[in-house]
Amino acid sequence: MTFWLALLLGVVQGITEFIPVSSSGHLAIFEQLFGLKQPAEGYVLLTAMLHLGTLIAVLIALRRDLAPMLRTTIEHIQAGGGAKNPPPAARTLGLVLLATVPLIIALFFYGSVAKLYKNLTFVGIAMLGTGVILYVSETFLKSGKTKSGGLTPKNALLIGIGQLIAVLPGVSRLAITTSFSRAVGLERNFALRFSLLLSIPAILGGTVISLINAVRAKIDWTAFPLYIVGLIVSALIGLVAIRVLWRIMRSRKLVTVAYYCAAVGGLTFILSLIF
Repeated sequence: MTFWLALLLGVVQGITEFIPVSSSGHLAIFEQLFGLKQPAEGYVLLTAMLHLGTLIAVLIALRRDLAPMLRTTIEHIQAGGGAKNPPPAARTLGLVLLATVPLIIALFFYGSVAKLYKNLTFVGIAMLGTGVILYVSETFLKSGKTKSGGLTPKNALLIGIGQLIAVLPGVSRLAITTSFSRAVGLERNFALRFSLLLSIPAILGGTVISLINAVRAKIDWTAFPLYIVGLIVSALIGLVAIRVLWRIMRSRKLVTVAYYCAAVGGLTFILSLIF
């Protein structure tokens, strides 16, 4: 593990976590490219730090949404409020948690999914599929009008099922969740905001799993400063990427991202068959 490699992986994680091109797919490609075989060189702990960096980024970016959601929910519970007619902010938080439930299923298949990271043929096909989904979403789906008050528990679960699919390496979580959100009629900006909120428990879960794996692995603690470099870089780049994502979403240019995903996925697939 070198400073420049930690820096590069931090940049890759920060960009690809919040631009819908699949962070897992890109990291799998870079893992094969640089010969990073887990748990060699403390890569497992670096993975955890990269996830933690992007978690910090999304928490900072959505702090104005999260603070009232948490405060309102706590006040509602303290006031003896039940599940019926919660305040809008508390309702949104409840729907985020509901949409996260399908991810529990992924825990039972963690070992099988982890093995797919070494299969670049699968990663290439998954990234190509991500590109196709984004293209279809941008080209054929009309702009919805549903905002937070109109999102139903049923639709939240459907979006959560989309997020479950995105645990597969090469499938972009943001691409799937925003596409599913728009498919059920969510307004464009709210679809992105809801998807980013959904990413918080998902990234947190990934961070915890990576940390557990790191504790079990043989870690070179002398390289810990390099892990911190990865964390800081992924957090800073992640913040920039979220800002860029908002601009792309508002300008309706996600179809360009779809072309990129399809191109990288197709190239990865072809090269995996040759080499």
